[in-house]
Formats: sequence, C-alpha cells, structure tokens
Amino acid sequence: MISQRFKKLSNFNWKYADDPAFHKPNAEIDLFAQQIKFNKQETHILWHNLLSEKETLLSDISPNTLLNEKEEKILFLRYNYARYKTAVILEKAEKKKISSKEMNEAVYWGEIAIDLRESLILANIGLVFYMSKIKGFNTRKDFADIIQEGITTLYEAINYFDLKRGFKFSTYACRSFVKTAKRFIGKQNKFTTMFPDQYHSLPEGIEAPESDTPSKEDVEHLNFILKENIADLTQEEITIINYRFLQEQPLTLRKIQDKIGVRSPERVRIRQNKALEKLKAVINIGVIL
Repeated sequence: MISQRFKKLSNFNWKYADDPAFHKPNAEIDLFAQQIKFNKQETHILWHNLLSEKETLLSDISPNTLLNEKEEKILFLRYNYARYKTAVILEKAEKKKISSKEMNEAVYWGEIAIDLRESLILANIGLVFYMSKIKGFNTRKDFADIIQEGITTLYEAINYFDLKRGFKFSTYACRSFVKTAKRFIGKQNKFTTMFPDQYHSLPEGIEAPESDTPSKEDVEHLNFILKENIADLTQEEITIINYRFLQEQPLTLRKIQDKIGVRSPERVRIRQNKALEKLKAVINIGVIL
C-alpha cells in the first residue's frame, strides 16, 4: 500500500543540503541524465568478499573511494535533490491533506534517496577500514564494534555533507570517524577499568585497560547508577554487582552463589554479564561519563 510506504518516510532524516541546481527549470533532467560507472550490486559483492577475508582487507585497502570526484559530486547532488523533493511534500502533509499524486511522488523520491544513500555508503565504506588501519584500531579486540561505529558515523556524515563547503567527502568523513572511534574507545576503556574482572576471565574479550583499579569517581558514579537504578537492573543483579565490584574484598562467584541461592557459579556469571551489558549501554550513552 502506498500509504504505508508514505508513513515509513517519517523514519528517515530528510534534512537536505540545498543547491542552486535544484531550482533550475530542468533540474531533474540535468542531475539524472549523466551516466556514472558506479555499480551498486557489484560493489556490494566486492565488499562482501573482502569482509570475509579480514587480513586481505586490511592489507589491501586504500584511502580511495570507488567514485571519482565528478561521480561523487553527481551522487551527492542527486541524493540531496531526492531528499529535497521528499521534504517539500512531507512538510506540506504536516499542514494539510495531500493528494494521492503527491503521496506517490514523495514515496518515489524518498525511495530514490534511500537507494542513493546506500550507494554512497558502499562507495565510501573503505574509508572506515583504511582509517582503522592507519590509526591502529584494527589491532584491538573490539575492532568489529569500532567498524560498526564507523559505519554509523558514515551514514551521519553522508546526511550532513554539503558540497558547497568546498572540500572532499573523504576529508569530512575520516575526521568524523576518528573522533567517533576515539570517543568509543574511551568509553570502552572506562568500562573495562570499572569492571576488570569480567575481562580478566575472558581472554577473547575487549582489551584490558592500563589500570585495573577503578577510580574513586568511577565507584561514586557506579553507586549512583545502582542507587537510582538507571540501568534498570533487577535486585539480584544489583546485589551481584555490589558483591563483585564495590567491595574492598570482592566475593568469588561461588561465594555469591551461596548468598543468592542459585545452583552454580556459572549461573552467577550469566546474571553478572547480563547486568554488565545493561550498565555498558548506560555508559555508552554518556550517563556516567
């Protein structure tokens, strides 16, 4: 149903970078008549194959995107033009009822914009791996998480990039990614400092920080989180975290097993790790940083 597809458009950001080319009489013809060599399907297959071979990817990847400067400009103009066409109709729909023709037009341009955004992601995803390599992020055990953060940042960079600023997208995207990655690593290091035991017992987990001793400030923050229950822990989870991380002499899993009445130390560990995931989510949005 076209109405359902129209409603889905509200899930996306339609803020666009305006350009004088959008307001010319033959804007659509001028922007979409030019041919470019970029093939979305072939590029998707390329990245799928490379991502299955991590070492090959990291050694062979270059800072270049799969678009030349002219093609990049064309795709960004098309992307923002499609968002512009969609946004105009969505803004009108907020004020009054629109016709079925206008609804169809919004869906048409909205879906073109989404497709163009995916093409821009595929064409530029190599920047994330290249910057990870030269900054040394690829040596970390949480490398996959950093890449995921990088791809999210790439989406945001594509949404906010404006050709009129006069610099290449790669410059803008790389700076954004490095900033995001360093912020993410800082949060991860803080988390592993606050909860070192989890990672000491998991050799394949996130890298241990330089210091395993939580600071006084970290302990105060954690006590605040538990007191206010911002992470939405169960009472049992709060008890386990207190025994494991907030005592001068932390209790072993076996001793906590006896105190809370579960069948095995492993069941305590499962509950502990579930609680830590909740706390990690809170830390990652900056609540206790």
